Parts: sequence; C-alpha cells; structure tokens
Amino acid sequence: MGRVVEVVKRIVRSEDSASIAADIAEVKSEGAALEDEAEQLEAAQAAAETFEASQQFERQIAAVRWRANKAADRLKNLHTRLAHAKAQELAEDEARIVLRHRAIYGRYRTALQQLGVIHQEAVQLDREARGRLGEGRAGLVVPPVHYAGLIAPDYIAMWVEHNDKLFAQVDT
Repeated sequence: MGRVVEVVKRIVRSEDSASIAADIAEVKSEGAALEDEAEQLEAAQAAAETFEASQQFERQIAAVRWRANKAADRLKNLHTRLAHAKAQELAEDEARIVLRHRAIYGRYRTALQQLGVIHQEAVQLDREARGRLGEGRAGLVVPPVHYAGLIAPDYIAMWVEHNDKLFAQVDT
C-alpha cells in the first residue's frame, strides 16, 4: 500500500493542533497561577508567628508545588502531542497536495502529448507550404500555426517518463 494512501487513512485519527495549543495555553496559565500562589504562601510562611502556622504554610506550599509539577508534566505531554499533531497535519497536507497533483497530472500529460502531435502536424503543414510556395512567399501569405519553441514529442516523452517515475516513487 502506498505512503499516500496510508497518510490519507490517518487523517480520520489525527488530533487537532489548534485544540492542543489551546490546552497548552490553559496549562501554562494554570502553572503561572500556581507559581503566584506558591510565592504568596511563601511570603505568608515567612511572616508566620508560630511554628505550627509555618508548618501549615509548608504543607500548602508542598501541595501547590505538587500541582505545579503535575501541570509541568501535562505541559510536556501536550508539547509532545502538539509536535506529533503538527507532523501528522503536515503529512496530511502533503497527501492532499500529491493527490491533487496526481489528479491533474494525467489530464495534463494527455493534453501535452496531444499538443505534441498537433504541433508536429502544424510543423509539417508549414514545411509543405514553404516547399510548395517557396520560403519567402509562404512567409508572407501563410500565417504560422505552430509554436517555434520546443514542443517536440521526444521532449514530451522524456518529461512524461521522468514524471511517471516521480509519481511512482511517491506511491511507494
């Protein structure tokens, strides 16, 4: 099964990076609030009048620090999930882009090959006109119907072969 197909199948199971980013912002806010609370408790502990009051503040500070550590652990997990989600979204974008390119490539290849054939016919008509009327006269009375650039079937065939190989590599 090709890589593109596998990526498209994963689209349904992907996490949304925007919602994870929102969760990260929420956890950061929670962590900042916990740090502020711990600082206030430490100030209150420093001003405590008795050992027992100081011990009570110490337990409260420990509980707040424990919650802050848990928030930091959640934040690490969220960052990991965000990196994974962004990588997955990028892979999905790549798959969609490749599928769109593949959809137009077949039509484009066919049109270009047909253009090469028509171009050869136009070049042949021009040669026949110049042969029959002469170079100078044909240039005056017969408007050119072919492009004088490199629209040659040989070049088109090389391009098609090259791009067919590229698309085959994308599918593996």
